[in-house]
Amino acid sequence: RAQWVFWHSHGIPYASLTNAFKDVMARAVRDEGRKGLILRPFRLHDLRHAFAVRWLLAGGDIYQLSRHLGHTSVKTTEANYLSMIDEYQERAREFKARGHNPGHTLTSSNVVPLVAVG
Repeated sequence: RAQWVFWHSHGIPYASLTNAFKDVMARAVRDEGRKGLILRPFRLHDLRHAFAVRWLLAGGDIYQLSRHLGHTSVKTTEANYLSMIDEYQERAREFKARGHNPGHTLTSSNVVPLVAVG
């Protein structure tokens, strides 16, 4: 099992993953723009939010999610993520209404199970 999630090719973790991600995002936005496509930039932390909301939408246990995210109380998880579900579902409806297919559905069978933390 790797000690780090993100590391340089020579095995050393990034000193500032946030800055490295910003650089990659800026490059991706620029490259897509050259192709006439629009890539809406997002933060690295937005991936955490997306994971949590998708976990809950697929029927995942909020207590297990709370522990996995490192929250000291499930109330923190509820406050941060339950309010995002309606917005997420509305965006999905708009996306689909514009003729886009997300290519997958969220079910408990295709959400990665959480490993107990601590």
